Amino acid sequence: MQGKILIVEDQFIEALNLKVILENAGFPVCEPVQSVPEALQAIKKHHPRFVIVDIFLKGPGTGVDLGRNLMENHIPFIYLSANTNADVLEAAKKTHPYGFLVKPFREKDVLVALNIAQYLHENSFESQLFREKILSNELESIRKEGETISQILTAIAAVLQSHIPFDYFSIDWPSNEQSSIRKGLLRVGFREYQEIGPQELSNISRQALPVVDTIKLQPQRLKNAEVFSGDMETLLANQPLFRVLADSFSFRSCLVYPFNATNSQLLILYCFSRKENAFQKEHTDLLGRIEQKLHKILKTITGEVTKVQRSGGIASRPIPAENPDLIIGRSDALMKALDKLSLVAPCDASVLLYGESGTGKEKFANYLHQHSARSRQPFVKINCAAIPANLVESELFGHEKGAFTGALARRIGKFEQADGGTIFLDEIGDMPLELQVKLLRVLQENEIERIGSLHTIKVNVRIVAATNKDLEKEIAAARFRLDLYYRLNVFPIDLPPLRHRQEDIVLLARFFLQQTCAKQNKAIPSIHAAAFDELLRYHWPGNIRELQHVIERSVILCRDAEIQSFLLPSSDSYYDNQQPPLKTWEEQERDYIISVLKRCSGRISGERGAAKVMGIPATTLEYKMKKLGIKGKIS
Repeated sequence: MQGKILIVEDQFIEALNLKVILENAGFPVCEPVQSVPEALQAIKKHHPRFVIVDIFLKGPGTGVDLGRNLMENHIPFIYLSANTNADVLEAAKKTHPYGFLVKPFREKDVLVALNIAQYLHENSFESQLFREKILSNELESIRKEGETISQILTAIAAVLQSHIPFDYFSIDWPSNEQSSIRKGLLRVGFREYQEIGPQELSNISRQALPVVDTIKLQPQRLKNAEVFSGDMETLLANQPLFRVLADSFSFRSCLVYPFNATNSQLLILYCFSRKENAFQKEHTDLLGRIEQKLHKILKTITGEVTKVQRSGGIASRPIPAENPDLIIGRSDALMKALDKLSLVAPCDASVLLYGESGTGKEKFANYLHQHSARSRQPFVKINCAAIPANLVESELFGHEKGAFTGALARRIGKFEQADGGTIFLDEIGDMPLELQVKLLRVLQENEIERIGSLHTIKVNVRIVAATNKDLEKEIAAARFRLDLYYRLNVFPIDLPPLRHRQEDIVLLARFFLQQTCAKQNKAIPSIHAAAFDELLRYHWPGNIRELQHVIERSVILCRDAEIQSFLLPSSDSYYDNQQPPLKTWEEQERDYIISVLKRCSGRISGERGAAKVMGIPATTLEYKMKKLGIKGKIS
């Protein structure tokens, strides 16, 4: 690791201990500092390559405040803390640290955490550069297509969508200090957009057309790139156009990026989202880096804008969803996952898919492979939970003839088969600990060793892993290795359960209906509205796979031209999506401790104390309160 490491820790002994550990391991270290102001000065002076920062510090500001600054300046860091409550941990996660060190720590913990953090930072940086190279190439290909203004703007939106999470996108060419509203693009699916012009906006906002004619952009107030979130009144008060858009579509955040095209003509790119804090400084920074590319595309069409305005606008041509038969749906939860998927697909970074059983993890993994540079190479799948523990190593790495009883011939393992391509490790959380060590070596050294062989074999594979388990809890229970987790978790993607994709249930049901009828050579029946309501009310614990089976069963049983009802499990009421989710063990324990403390008027020790009632030592209760974030006097 080049450059110095900065330690931000207000406990002198802890800071000194860290400094000694790092220097003994050969790392150059700055003089430790104790507060956020001191840290900011040290960063300006030393330009550290890495920072270790305690979450709770003396003086103004916390480690999380410093973490936000480090994130904005692309300085990698890890947090150091004795304990944190859920709120602090959530705030810390939003700053994207490269790891956490929990006090008290051992020398080995520090060095492993630093090694993992360095690996993640290097991969993250390389992936970012590669993604931006892909973005640049995609923009270049748009410019060469020579299509209409409508098609070019829609293509720009589709390319930027994976990098900037907008629900509405537009580029305007104001002239004479103000400009009539032009058409924007409202996202309605994966790489699918609906054009919203004056007539459409009038219908949605229920304002008469003469009112729309008076809606203008005020470019003199949009001179600098800005991000607005939550309370956007400072923006909306001066932009009637933006107010109509925000009110019509419930937008809660906005990104405005003005830049100058050729002939000193002002262009304004703006994006809206229905979510707060959807846009960050990193998005305006990205636009700054690709601004010249956008100029090259837009300069060929800015001269045609006047003609377009006179002719009454541009024709609607939404981009269809890619491979609609692969991943079906238009819900916001699915779009968020697909955006991440398309963003990381061209890269070689390891991807970890989180999702309940039946959410389509294998389809997502296949999409990643098909949209990567390895798409012409093998895509090898292995379910770590379906193979007996004593055969997993042979399945993954292969074996030589005679390596063990029953090894009658040489076997080529999955990693060798996937050389040059992608390997999908499904249910990685079920992999035995002893095999996790060997998998870690493959990820570190890019080489395998067949059972019974003394020779190593170099392999070049991309890892896509999936699990329905909480790997952080598995790590805490010593069932999963921390170092392997960070090697796999370079780019995590959460796949939403079907109950969080209500608007996709009908689309999926119709798709499976057509698919099943085609397989069984049957006429496609219609579905009664009441039957659709049954599907929407059900909780779907088995997710998409369960829905597919329900549709297949109903098609087999259907004897009429319409499906009146679906055969759903009788325990439907148990899974009713109106019920609150079950609490975790820690949440239950926290509620119990608080209830006992209230009954004991906040007393912890003594004959009438909560510890006595619970039958545990007072010191144990105090420890649990600290761990669960129970603070202050409870009465």
